[in-house]
Amino acid sequence: MKNSIRFFIIEAISMLSLYLLGISVGFSLTKIGLLALLNFFYQLLAMLAVSGMSNAVYSWRHVFHNLYIYTKQTILIPIIIVFLLIVQMDTMSIELRFFYLNVLLMVYTIGSIFSLGPKIGRKTS
Repeated sequence: MKNSIRFFIIEAISMLSLYLLGISVGFSLTKIGLLALLNFFYQLLAMLAVSGMSNAVYSWRHVFHNLYIYTKQTILIPIIIVFLLIVQMDTMSIELRFFYLNVLLMVYTIGSIFSLGPKIGRKTS
């Protein structure tokens, strides 16, 4: 039950960030809503995958440690996205910029959801 509450907290923060990002770019509420709905389904699939691994509820310390490991292992993704945004700033449309920023938001939202599970990272044998 606690993981469900944590999932909805993560989801609310993600939706609020997506809404603020879309409003600042100048998108209509229907476009933002459609993208938010698609994001919700992807994140719900991630939550179902995490809940299938384990039913245990981990402490906040464990969750933040998993999130730290996830961020450390995926640090190259935001660097590439920011590099693409800077290099192609003049030729890139607003929709494409919004899409790249949405991908960045999705990567770390799903990472936050995976942090609710038992372990993130490579298995050590």
